[in-house]
Amino acid sequence: MNLQQLRYFSALAETGHFGHAAKKLFITQPALSNSISKLENELGFSLFERTKEGVRLTPFGAEFNKHIAIALREIDEATHIMGPDAIKYSPTIRIGMVASVQNDFLPRLLTEYTKATQKIIDFDMHEERTTFQCSRDMNDDLIDLAFCGFIPREESLCWVPVCAQNACIAVNADHPLAGHKSVSLKELGSYPLISYRDNSYIHYSIGRLLQEYGLSFTQAFNIEINGAARVLADARVVAVMLDAVEGSIRDHICIIPIKELPGPFHMVGMTYRNDIQHSADVVSFIDYVKERHADLRDVPFYEERYHNLY
Repeated sequence: MNLQQLRYFSALAETGHFGHAAKKLFITQPALSNSISKLENELGFSLFERTKEGVRLTPFGAEFNKHIAIALREIDEATHIMGPDAIKYSPTIRIGMVASVQNDFLPRLLTEYTKATQKIIDFDMHEERTTFQCSRDMNDDLIDLAFCGFIPREESLCWVPVCAQNACIAVNADHPLAGHKSVSLKELGSYPLISYRDNSYIHYSIGRLLQEYGLSFTQAFNIEINGAARVLADARVVAVMLDAVEGSIRDHICIIPIKELPGPFHMVGMTYRNDIQHSADVVSFIDYVKERHADLRDVPFYEERYHNLY
C-alpha cells in the first residue's frame, strides 16, 4: 500500500465513477482500476461494488474511507508546515528541455499540473542546448524525461507530441520585407539567409526545406532568441527559424509567416525511456501530459517527412 493508491481510492470514493475519478487524477481508467484492484488484494476485502451509475463503497470501504480521509488530511497538513525542509522530502522529477519551451509552455504546464493534482514536486530542471543532448542525458540516466524535438532511431525512447510550432522568417524592422503579411520562400533568393547550426536538431529539416527551393543559408545560431538577436543587429539578413521567440525582443523584430507552410512545421514532444522502471510520480506526470495533449497525437506537421533523414 502506498500514498498514491490511497489518493486514487479517495478520488474514486468521492466521485463514485471510474471515468470521472481518472479524469480528476489525470490518469487512464485502466491505471486507476489496476491500482484499486491491487489495494483490495492487499487489504483482503472489496472496497467498491458496481452500480448502474458507477460504483459505491462497500461497508468495509466506507469504514476504510473514514480513516483514510483523516490520514490524507494530516499528510497534506504535515507537508505544508514543514517549511524550508519540505523540498528534502518531496518527490523529484528530473526534466530536460530545449529553449523554445522554457519561457511559456513548460512553466504553464508545471503550474497546471501542481494545481490539478495538489502534489508537491521538486521539479529538477535541466536546460539542454539541443534535442540530441536530451537523448544523451536520458540514456545516461541524468534526466527522467525531456521536452524536445522528435528523437529518431531510439527504440528505448517514447515520444509524445505536446506543442506545435510554425516556421517563419524574422527580419529587422528596417528590412525590405518588414511590412509583409506573409512571405513565399520563392521571394528569399536575393537575401542573405541565416538559420540553425548543424548541432541543432532543427538544422536538418530547415536545411532540406530551403534546399528544395534552391536556397542556401549561413549557420548562425542554435536557438531562436539568438537568431532574433542576429536579425536585430543586422538589417540585411533574413533568419529562417521557428516562431518561438518570447519576451521583449519580439517587439523589436518582424516575425513573418511563410506562405508554403500554413500549418505546423515542427512539433515539440515529451520524451521518456520505456526500458526502465520509473517512479510512481514520474509515471503520474507522464500520464497527465499524455492526457492533456491527446488532441495532438494525429496532427500532421511538415517536418515529419524528414524524420528518416536524421
